[in-house]
Amino acid sequence: MQIPPHGALLALPMTSDPMTRVREWFDRHVEETGLFPLPHVLGEKVVHSGLVAAMCRRFAGDLGWPDRDVLISEAIGQLHDVARFPQYRDHGTFSDARSVDHGDLGAEILAERFDWDLLPPGSREIVVAAVRAHNKRLVPHGLPPESMPFVLMIRDCDKLDVMRIVREHEASGSTALIYPRLDPSGPPSPEVLAEVLATRTASYENVRTLADLYLLKIAWVHSLTYAPAYRQIAETGFLVWIAPRLPPSAGVKDLLEETIALVDER
Repeated sequence: MQIPPHGALLALPMTSDPMTRVREWFDRHVEETGLFPLPHVLGEKVVHSGLVAAMCRRFAGDLGWPDRDVLISEAIGQLHDVARFPQYRDHGTFSDARSVDHGDLGAEILAERFDWDLLPPGSREIVVAAVRAHNKRLVPHGLPPESMPFVLMIRDCDKLDVMRIVREHEASGSTALIYPRLDPSGPPSPEVLAEVLATRTASYENVRTLADLYLLKIAWVHSLTYAPAYRQIAETGFLVWIAPRLPPSAGVKDLLEETIALVDER
């Protein structure tokens, strides 16, 4: 996918359309990061943000959400990774463990700097909560109840587009560009394998190899919420693609069969 040139969205004429104005705010935020030309990995984050926004809009529409909620969901998709740009500028990494939690930082950036007049009244608490929670291993406790549908939506759509990114980078032989610390040919780490088989979850902190990463993506399928997300897993053939990239052990085979059945059911 072609990455838009830095500042391309800034050239768009001003409009009263809310999402166009949200994208204009987002692009100004990227511009203000001060990185020019925009590194390729950050250009991919621009593309990712737009695709996640479109997915949020489509899924919310498929689920029959009211127009207000579709708009808020799409805005969350566009804004969920605003912290990736200062994170990479200041730390040279997307690893939250080695820098800052990009969900927490993104929530702070939006709470302080976003133009909330662009979205319907009552959006602020929902958007900030969803951005803060989108990257957490588990859904945090104590979130505002009205934010929960949006939190679950951004978590679904973000994971699905990251799955796309992983597939595209493997196809182009550039996985090391986004996961430079991973052993491309090593076996699954015992900790990751045991964790996924026991709990259907896994933490990035334990991921050491590409096999670990693929197991993490299988665990992600079990954390999805909405039917359109499961439909997309089926339509993109993600499980068919990932199956030969996992170790042929009995436990992994059972996990794959369970995951396929889950997608069919949902």
